[in-house]
Amino acid sequence: APPDLVAAADLRHQAAAACDAKQGSVCLAQLDEARAADPDGDETPAVRTLRSRAIAGILEKPRSPVP
Repeated sequence: APPDLVAAADLRHQAAAACDAKQGSVCLAQLDEARAADPDGDETPAVRTLRSRAIAGILEKPRSPVP
């Protein structure tokens, strides 16, 4: 595979891990970087789902601790 595609796949893998760790902004930054290297790969259902999860995580307000 071309180096750009390998790099993009690696970034998407890291983005998924960031999303799982509730680091939505890190996830989106890595997805954006991967999109720059592989624009077509950004259109896959898996990447779209990952983007949605990251955005939802960013928009989700932290819950206040219950006293």
